Amino acid sequence: MRCDESFGTRSLLVNFAAIVSIVGTQTSRFERLVFIGAMLLHAVTAWFSTGFHTDGEHHQVIGCAEAWLGELPVSEHTWEYADRIRPSAMPWVAVGVIETCRAVGLTSPFQQAFLLRMLSALFALLVVRHLVRSVRNQLPEDLHRAFLVISYLLWFLPFLHVRFASETWAGLCLVMGISSLLRAEDDRWWTLRIGVWLALAAWVRPATLPAIAGVVLWMIVIRGSRVSELLRLGAAAGTLVLVSGVLDSLFYSTPTLSLWGYVDVNFPSHPDHVYDTLPWYYYAPWLVKYAIPPIGACILFSLALLLWKNPRHILLWCVAPMVIALSIVPHKELRFIYPLADLVPWLLLVGFAELRIVLRPARGLVIGTLVVLVVCNVLGLAVSSLTPSGNGRAHLAQAIHTDDRGAPVHIVYAINNEDAWRILLPHFYRPENTLTDVVPPIDTIAMNRPIHHVIGYQRELQAMRSGPTGELIARSDPAWSVSLLDLYYWGEWKGPLELRKIPKQ
Repeated sequence: MRCDESFGTRSLLVNFAAIVSIVGTQTSRFERLVFIGAMLLHAVTAWFSTGFHTDGEHHQVIGCAEAWLGELPVSEHTWEYADRIRPSAMPWVAVGVIETCRAVGLTSPFQQAFLLRMLSALFALLVVRHLVRSVRNQLPEDLHRAFLVISYLLWFLPFLHVRFASETWAGLCLVMGISSLLRAEDDRWWTLRIGVWLALAAWVRPATLPAIAGVVLWMIVIRGSRVSELLRLGAAAGTLVLVSGVLDSLFYSTPTLSLWGYVDVNFPSHPDHVYDTLPWYYYAPWLVKYAIPPIGACILFSLALLLWKNPRHILLWCVAPMVIALSIVPHKELRFIYPLADLVPWLLLVGFAELRIVLRPARGLVIGTLVVLVVCNVLGLAVSSLTPSGNGRAHLAQAIHTDDRGAPVHIVYAINNEDAWRILLPHFYRPENTLTDVVPPIDTIAMNRPIHHVIGYQRELQAMRSGPTGELIARSDPAWSVSLLDLYYWGEWKGPLELRKIPKQ
């Protein structure tokens, strides 16, 4: 089990399962079964996907919450926090969850992080359900079930849904805005809802502004929305922006509008923080590679087909502006396109519907391709749902807490100084009064402390001159997943991290 202490997890999962009732009696039996299966998968993923996928997921959310609580050493504050450009929306939620947990006696950081992942999963499930109901009537009837299944179970979606990260939450807010737009005829308050959801997406992650601008342009150019509708939408969005300014100001204890600060600092780039730069076309090969090549290729092909056959489609007007903007920005990270992830199932089914008209592929070819995609999807789900997220360092921190309750802890990181940030345990997960050293993996580890906890990449630890021979306490990834991960990363990773305990010699 990933969480080291019992804290009523069964009760929590029972409450999580209670949202089955939200599906209601009007849905089909198939939809209820898929929804229940998706809930169970998301709960399992939230349990096993410990820690954080990217440093930004932790340091810019939980780290900012720690800073506001006065618990994070100033030396570990991110520059975004110091410059007050990190939106306070998610840190405020983290503060609320952490303080509530402590009030009821849940003091373990691993308990608190698990609850944050479950909160994200619950939000995501409700948003996807709303999207499915809004979109399915725009697809051929024979694709409704496929769209339902893919919307919940495309391999990377449960993994992203449990991430308490700005990319995930901003994407969900964006999806809610689009869903509300598609159901405008059934909702008299649709303009207000869209304005609030789109403004929330911009506040949580300002980098979604190009996608939001695309949606609004679609409303003007394609839908032909009336001026009065756009004014109501703008009023709702403007009100939310003012609220965000108040909450940002309370968070930073000084007048702050993080949305403006982020745009001002990051476009075109921050002058004091130089990042790696990549060519403009890099997101396309990244998508093919990291979405698993057969699935990634289908995503790109569907986008190209949509551009060719249906350039008026709202999906294109939302996705294209954001992809273009991110391609122009020299610094690129795969997580920057995560807010668009929940639109991928819709894109795939729209692409397939167009493909049937254009090429009329043979039934055998369709079935063969489907088998390949299903196998890839199942393997992707297995790894992403049953292993720690990122490089698994939070899982190692959990093992330290379990192995040395209350004992002084000295951690030696076997890695070069310039790369140490990749494996250092964040303050939130470290035991109190932890001593740390960074030792290049080719050096000998001096045995001058009562107990050493050595953390390093498995292959580098094995190559050390005095390779640690102590007890293996934990490994970041289970043995069964290592070969699959090596294949997924095309051999470009250093293998799993190891935590070893070496008594004083």
